[in-house]
Amino acid sequence: MTESEETQAPIPVIDISNPSKEVAQQSREFFQSPIEQKQEFAIHSEKAGGINRGWVSMQGESLDPDGQKDQKEAFNIAPPNPTPQPLPSPLSKNAPLISRFQNTCQTLCTTLLALLAQALEIPDQEYFTTRHNQSLGPSGTIFRLLYYPPSLPSTQKSIRAGAHSDYGTLTLLFRLPGQPGLELLTPSHTWIPVPVNPSPSTLPHPPILVNIGDLLSFWTRGMLKSTVHRVVLEERRGGAGEI
Repeated sequence: MTESEETQAPIPVIDISNPSKEVAQQSREFFQSPIEQKQEFAIHSEKAGGINRGWVSMQGESLDPDGQKDQKEAFNIAPPNPTPQPLPSPLSKNAPLISRFQNTCQTLCTTLLALLAQALEIPDQEYFTTRHNQSLGPSGTIFRLLYYPPSLPSTQKSIRAGAHSDYGTLTLLFRLPGQPGLELLTPSHTWIPVPVNPSPSTLPHPPILVNIGDLLSFWTRGMLKSTVHRVVLEERRGGAGEI
């Protein structure tokens, strides 16, 4: 695992059980709802729960400061503890499911961080995990739903999320089966596609991609490298979603 991280490759993790399909369906329903309904929970608004919570509109972000605005929508959800954030319909009716899924992801991240501490032989084996203990204070963890709309006719690749690395420690990425588009920047500065989960899936539990973020790279003095990645869609591709 550490060898993969040193070369900036994402780590595939097979999850034994998770409700990602159900959450993906709720995400799909939300993004199909009227714009006026989504705008009520606009990012950073009081109704959405404050800073970095809520709905990001189409072209509302530009992850690559030198590139175009991102052709995507997003919805940010804070950790459910101690108080769940207000959610719009139809997400609100399945708030318990979303909270359980968030807690499952938190547990998986904590396990991975503990294993990394062992592999790196860090004297304080709880250095990573204690800094993600949500019972000790406010957390920067964000659960994010993403939607990339169908591409317009073009002879060029459409950049849906600009080149960037994640600012945190670990990112768990759940991708829909049969959806291409995620690309990684190699050390030789070329883009390579991440293999697509087959559709229909041939795996009982599709792999979860784990990205190393900038903070974990900083903590390890660059031994674990954060992964620069982007999302593209080819001509006439349908819409895509991620969690």
